[in-house]
Amino acid sequence: MPKDPTGDPKAHSADEFKDGMSGSCLCGSITVTINDPELFIKKRGHLCHCSNCRKVAGSYVASNLLIEQEKVSIVDRDGTLKTYEDKDSLSGNPVYRSFCSTDGNPVKSETAAYPGKVVLKMGMYPRIPQPEAEGFGLHKHDWQGQHHGIDTYEIKWAGPEKKLMAKGRPYHFSICHKLLDIGKVLNRTENHVDGLLQPRAAGENPQDKSLFNSLLQQDLEEHDLTRSRLIYEAKGAIGAGSETVACAFAVTTFYVFNQPEIRARLVSELMEAITEPETARDYEALAHPPYLSACIEEGLPLAYGTVEPRDRAYDGGLLIHGD
Repeated sequence: MPKDPTGDPKAHSADEFKDGMSGSCLCGSITVTINDPELFIKKRGHLCHCSNCRKVAGSYVASNLLIEQEKVSIVDRDGTLKTYEDKDSLSGNPVYRSFCSTDGNPVKSETAAYPGKVVLKMGMYPRIPQPEAEGFGLHKHDWQGQHHGIDTYEIKWAGPEKKLMAKGRPYHFSICHKLLDIGKVLNRTENHVDGLLQPRAAGENPQDKSLFNSLLQQDLEEHDLTRSRLIYEAKGAIGAGSETVACAFAVTTFYVFNQPEIRARLVSELMEAITEPETARDYEALAHPPYLSACIEEGLPLAYGTVEPRDRAYDGGLLIHGD
């Protein structure tokens, strides 16, 4: 029996885990250590309300942490770590769910959608970092309430036509499926950031015209130029640039196709403007058809971004003009 059978996370200060944190399964056979000094520096991990994660957690929500494999070490003392191949996943990629075969404790998950990373099941740890997001927010029970201070992604399966409702708006599954591969994009971005930081550490100045190299050339504090900070900037840039565009495409297309007279007029104009459909059109060729431009301009306001409350107080303390 543990020293504190209540498992009170408040009994453990975040400073206790400044070099990392270890957790074990119920029987103690499997110990998983997270080797990350930034584990409690910022929000980490996510809550998931999808059906499969709830089943694995044995609860109404699962607490997960997606992290690089090299930051995780696993000791399987009695050889009890077993893996189940879950083929019924939203992305279409099998999810390999590992657990202790003695006590049934979920340990981790791995999938090709996130190469080089592992999803840890955080219930085995003495303290859990505040999550940065929760997925499938529409799947909450009525009595659960809200988790304040974290982003909620409302994704809902809408039947055999393979459509999703994401953040309350209709997205065709084909678009969302591409967004589910964002992990691969972020992985390539991390490699790109590493390729810039390594020469910089050696005193070299890479002549790269990317967003990240431009940041490195600015007169910024060193803590704003760390690997983790640049990667978080990448997540923000990629997320803002992909989801917003996908939303605009999906919403505008829906309204055009949902109104036959608008669709017919637009198709007629495009057939006149594009005499050779098999030939790709450049921007100039598509910038002049007036009805196409009107549809785009009308569609953009319908594809509004996510609305959320923001604290108007400056988090750096009192800011006085002239200082």
